[in-house]
Amino acid sequence: MIEYLKKYQRLLELLETNKKQTEENQKLIDDNYKKWFDTKEKKSNIDLQIKELYKKYNDAIEKKEKNFFSMLSIILTLASIIIIILSSIFINPIILLLGIPLATAISSIIYLSFFLIKICSYILDKQFHKDKNVSNLLEQIENKEKELSVIKKICEEYNQKLIEYQSKAQQLKKKRTWIIDSINELMRDYATSIFNEQLKNIEEEQFDASHKKTKKKEQKTNH
Repeated sequence: MIEYLKKYQRLLELLETNKKQTEENQKLIDDNYKKWFDTKEKKSNIDLQIKELYKKYNDAIEKKEKNFFSMLSIILTLASIIIIILSSIFINPIILLLGIPLATAISSIIYLSFFLIKICSYILDKQFHKDKNVSNLLEQIENKEKELSVIKKICEEYNQKLIEYQSKAQQLKKKRTWIIDSINELMRDYATSIFNEQLKNIEEEQFDASHKKTKKKEQKTNH
C-alpha cells in the first residue's frame, strides 16, 4: 500500500507541474499571438502606405512627362508653322510644296528622338528626380520599405515562437494524458489488489465456517 501511495503522490506532483507549465506556456502563446497580430496589422498598414506613395510618385512623374511633352508639342508645332511661313515668303512656290513635307519630316524626326528618350527613361527620370516633390516621395518610399523589412522580420520571429509554443503545448497535453492514464491504471491496480485480498479473506472465512460445521457434525455423530 505504501508503494502505491508513493507512486500516486509522485504522479500527482507531475500532474501539478504539468498544469503550471501548461498555464505558463498558454500565457506565452497568448502574448506572442497578440504581438504577432499587431505586427501583422502594422505590416499591412505599411504595405498600404507604400502603395499610396508609389501611386503619388507615378502620378507626379506622369504629370511632369505630360507637361514636358505638351510643351514639346507646342514648340514643334510653332517651329513647323514658322518653317511654312518662311518658306512661303522667301522661297518660290515649287519649294513651298516641298516645305510642308520637309517640315513634317523634321517634326517626325524630332518626335521620334524624344520618343526614344522616353523609352530609355533614365535621362527623363534623372531630370524629374531633381524635383523636390518627386525626390521627397522617393525618400518616403525608401524609408517605408526599410521599415517594412524590419516589421517583416519581427513578424516572422513572432510566428516562429508561436509554432514553438504550440508544439510545446501539444507535448504537454500528451504528457498530461499519460499522467492521468498512469493514475487511473495505478488506482485500478490498487483496487484490484484490495479486492483480491478481501475476496481471499471471505473465502478463508467461508472455509473456516464450513470446516467448523463439519467438525460439529462429526462430534454429534461420534456421540
